[in-house]
Amino acid sequence: MNNRILIFDTKVSGHHMEYVHHLLQKANSSDDEYIFYLPKQFEQVKGEDLNWNYGNNITFYFFDSEKVNKKTSLLTSSYENCRLLKRALKAFEVTHVFLITLIDYIPFLPFIISGNIKVSGIIYQIYLYRWKSASFLLKILDVCKYLILSYSRCIDCVYILNDMVSVRLLNQLYHSKKYTFLVDPYVPLKDKGESLSSLGIKEMNTVYFHFGSLAERKGTLEILEAIKLIKKEYLLMSTFVFAGKISSVIKKDFYRLVREIRCLGFCQVIVLDKFCDYGLIAELCKRSDILLMPYKVVSQSSGVIGYAAQYDTPVLAPAKGLIGKLVKKYQLGYLIDEVTPDNIAEFINKGLHNKKKISTEYLKINTVDNFINMIQF
Repeated sequence: MNNRILIFDTKVSGHHMEYVHHLLQKANSSDDEYIFYLPKQFEQVKGEDLNWNYGNNITFYFFDSEKVNKKTSLLTSSYENCRLLKRALKAFEVTHVFLITLIDYIPFLPFIISGNIKVSGIIYQIYLYRWKSASFLLKILDVCKYLILSYSRCIDCVYILNDMVSVRLLNQLYHSKKYTFLVDPYVPLKDKGESLSSLGIKEMNTVYFHFGSLAERKGTLEILEAIKLIKKEYLLMSTFVFAGKISSVIKKDFYRLVREIRCLGFCQVIVLDKFCDYGLIAELCKRSDILLMPYKVVSQSSGVIGYAAQYDTPVLAPAKGLIGKLVKKYQLGYLIDEVTPDNIAEFINKGLHNKKKISTEYLKINTVDNFINMIQF
């Protein structure tokens, strides 16, 4: 008997869309039946960069995700996510469930899974990297979550993104075989030759590019604060590009800092406060000299390093955590000890960043095919 697999997610931003597409590719080459149960916004944001055609063994259903994506406590969010998942399980008789963000359904997940349904999903943020700095309460919560993941019978496989060492440690710590390595695939983008002329980037300038969902945890404001500390002679030859939706939490401070920088008159700052398609991101990565990713959350992988490897453009990233380990291991750029405006400005003031060659080793491992093949039902 073939499997009947439910692919379930409550978000359609960033990597969520990419991973849904990867799983669609897997479904298209499978004899199993797949049901994709996604937010109705999917149709609006999927775009035309990726091929969304699918076969007769695949069905899409959509729901209103407004309630589950409201800002609330992690416990309440988990409860609402599980309520929605339970509704889907009542509507479809499935043998497997795949959750693109597994931790969002803990601790309530085991209480809504009945029968022989097997659940698997992806873990992004690996608590082992924040153990030393975490509060006692956070440590207790992390351990409790992983006890649930390790010993709940319904949970079949826990995919740890982009960190083989943590897979071994977690299996040892929890006397388990559930934790499995999963690559973080880069998206091989076709060169569309999209013009950047409308942005007016000065031809001889060094370009620093910061993109994705721009938020406090991404170090976005630290970059802007750093610009005010950079020497005038470097600012006159620099362009900073910020591309992606700016979080409402930092939007007021973001635009205040941009105004302050522009008033100085030394530096070109370009802001694209919108969803940017792959073609534009690709061209900006190619044109850039540095991809800025001074992230404050370092316990998970990032798709930005895939762009660095693909376009031979180094990153500036924190030296700590999984991000620092990946950048160092695959020779993908430069590292700073702490994410502060002073450290970012100090790096730029050195003016040495146009000499580094980027390794392609990351591209050999982190492919979409490897991602698809590693996920098993």
